[in-house]
Amino acid sequence: MSANSMAKGCDDNSLLRYILNLLPDDEAAETRRHLAGCPSCVAYLSTFQKPDDELPRRPEPNRAVDELLARSPDLWERLFAVDHARYATPAAVQALIQACEAALDHDLARADLISSILTESADALPEGFASRTLQALAWTRRATVLLRLGQLLNARAAVAVADERAHHIPAADFERALIAFTSADILREMGETGEALRQIREAAAVFLSYNDRRRHASAREMEGAVLFRMGEYEAAADVFCSLLAANLGDPMVRARLAANAAQAFVKMGKHESALPLFATAEKLFADRGYDSYVARIIWGRARARRALGDDDALAELREVWARFERLHADPEWVRVGIELVEWLLPLDAFEEVRTICIAVHERAVAAPMPLEALEAISYLREAALAETLTGDRARHVRTFLEVLPSSPHAQFQLPS
Repeated sequence: MSANSMAKGCDDNSLLRYILNLLPDDEAAETRRHLAGCPSCVAYLSTFQKPDDELPRRPEPNRAVDELLARSPDLWERLFAVDHARYATPAAVQALIQACEAALDHDLARADLISSILTESADALPEGFASRTLQALAWTRRATVLLRLGQLLNARAAVAVADERAHHIPAADFERALIAFTSADILREMGETGEALRQIREAAAVFLSYNDRRRHASAREMEGAVLFRMGEYEAAADVFCSLLAANLGDPMVRARLAANAAQAFVKMGKHESALPLFATAEKLFADRGYDSYVARIIWGRARARRALGDDDALAELREVWARFERLHADPEWVRVGIELVEWLLPLDAFEEVRTICIAVHERAVAAPMPLEALEAISYLREAALAETLTGDRARHVRTFLEVLPSSPHAQFQLPS
């Protein structure tokens, strides 16, 4: 049943997830109400009836996964290896998908371990359409984790596996749109913005054809992010602001939109327009305990305030540096430290600059950061010790570190 042939309310993607027990409770209840009055959807579901061991008919806790997650994460891989067959069931894979999603924004190391176990468990499922669907979902989650970790090439490989798994499953256009969403995010980070824009616009069209307004809005948000990466700041701001005006219900979505719109306005030089958006984003993230997001919001706001000549901007950047220290976010701490050096040099605070450069170099080595990054940071340290460091040279190092994740083979060039 294609999207175009479905009656209003029919959605074979939702039906597929309903029988796989992947829908939230409210969406599952809505689907049951729809089935009560839609013979065509009931008939569609009957084509996918499978034995109970392949498709559990109702959500239930998975003891194997619950027991695993209750233990210390440093024991997970060993426990999984001892009896990995316990996790090679649709119910266990579903539970691992949910656990991975829950960890993504709060504990990336935990999400990394879970997603690794998840893909191995999904790939061990018995052959069947349910298995292929769960495998595609599992590898898409793995790609998202790898993207968050900055492992772009590995993330791209994971997306390719997800796409291959989606070739033979029902509603494949929707599954591929979900995969394309993650793929576009990876391509954006790798600097392949033209292909990223094509993929995310195609995905948005698919979501709209299925009347999936939530995912369509998310795809449009990603389109704005790609446009931002392309330097099309005005077009990006238009996308973010139009979605904000639509008053989407999810506070996290509104927080991201406000933050992204603010960053676009900063790039356009419209700093006063950015400040209220930063304030909105900060409150929404802070209310939900997303401390790393709050630190990034304050970082962007500090830049805007400095551009407006606000003397308190420097103190705010110091606060950002302290926040990343408390979060043990070493790459961000290093980058903020270099920007702090950039801001301090015009103030002739040379002693503090030297102290910061030495600390930044020590942290970068201990992290450890990529060799290319270490080369740039070593230059910064040596220039500070030799008293030849300038604001422009510090900015040159900071800019290189910002583009390095999307250009992993880039070589640091000494500034003139």
